[in-house]
Amino acid sequence: MNTAHVVLLKDGAPKDWMRAAQIADRASPTLGRADATRVCRFGHGLILIPLTQAEAEKVAGELSAGGFAAEALALSEVVVAPKAFSILRADLNAEGLSIQADASGQASLLPWPVLRILHLAFVKPTGGRVILPDAKIDESRAEALATAMLDEQSQTSTLETLGEIGLLAASMGLAAVGGPRLLTTLAAHRTLEEIASPGTVPVGSAPPAAPSKDPEVWLELLALEPLLRLRIRRHAFRYDYLGERRLATGRANFRLLVKDVAEGAAQAARTGLIEAVLKGAEPDQTRQVREEKDHELALTALLTREKRYGLPRAADSNPG
Repeated sequence: MNTAHVVLLKDGAPKDWMRAAQIADRASPTLGRADATRVCRFGHGLILIPLTQAEAEKVAGELSAGGFAAEALALSEVVVAPKAFSILRADLNAEGLSIQADASGQASLLPWPVLRILHLAFVKPTGGRVILPDAKIDESRAEALATAMLDEQSQTSTLETLGEIGLLAASMGLAAVGGPRLLTTLAAHRTLEEIASPGTVPVGSAPPAAPSKDPEVWLELLALEPLLRLRIRRHAFRYDYLGERRLATGRANFRLLVKDVAEGAAQAARTGLIEAVLKGAEPDQTRQVREEKDHELALTALLTREKRYGLPRAADSNPG
């Protein structure tokens, strides 16, 4: 069986996306100019269109020869952004974030060193988890990608049922002890989602809500092993942990939170609007709004690049 492959650009979306698109178009009989242009400009460095291994390797080789470091990856190597858990409150201390993550009321600790990416974005929620770079991609190709990804995921081993424990608590427990391999964790996520009671929400996390029509500021905290994603929504988080430091407005408290998280997880890559907010900028500018599908693709590309190469950590870099 010829496994579907995609192409990953080491440095993210190329600045000279027009030239990168020309190279990709010439190298691939599958990619048309429109497809190549979209994925090079808006794909965040991930050409997420299924190709044969030989074709993906040719595209990656020619992009690299043209000055855009790239490699071909099997779809199983793409780290798809996992389900986000929106947390309403947390205690921040020297060890990490302490979150009440299950129905027993017991707090779980997420150690700072586990976090690999801090990402801040102004997102228009839609409720979807579409990671394709553009809805205009032709239907047969979109279906081929979805089928190939399901085939790849079915190859991962499934863990035994972990009991009636919340998925968030289980993931944080794995993080606290170092976590298993990435693919094993993905299997655990699926197992736990299957046994979760309908309507059950871990204590301290936000209940499912209808998609908002208004953009929201999201701080995403991402770990790789285990694969875990916590989301803090600026308008919904309770800033009790600040105590006497708490200020009069949610905006001001959010800036303190971002600063505290950035200092605690100093080893994590800072992407999206993190650096801008740390310097005092407001993240909710119209020109910075992203559709949720684009946000999901950005996180998938960032997680995949982090796993393969490690994202830049310099304070003045912004790989997102």
